[in-house]
Amino acid sequence: MCSRRGIAARKKLPLSEIGALVALVEQNRLIEAEQRARTLLKTFPTVGMLWKIVGVALLRKAKMRCMPCGERRSSCRMTPKRTAIWE
Repeated sequence: MCSRRGIAARKKLPLSEIGALVALVEQNRLIEAEQRARTLLKTFPTVGMLWKIVGVALLRKAKMRCMPCGERRSSCRMTPKRTAIWE
């Protein structure tokens, strides 16, 4: 089987990669975390945790963009306090 899915299924994403991505998000290095996760998704498209990391990074970047003065507005409340990645 030479399909992309078959090749990706045989490869295992090291847990250290996930840990490094989570650390980047925790340090608010969101652009770097998103880029790195998207790069890994090219090789591991079925790893759900990578998609979650991309989503969390995008949500946090959007929240930071809409709160330049630090005020919490109703439009910023779309980001959940607890996300699945940290549970």
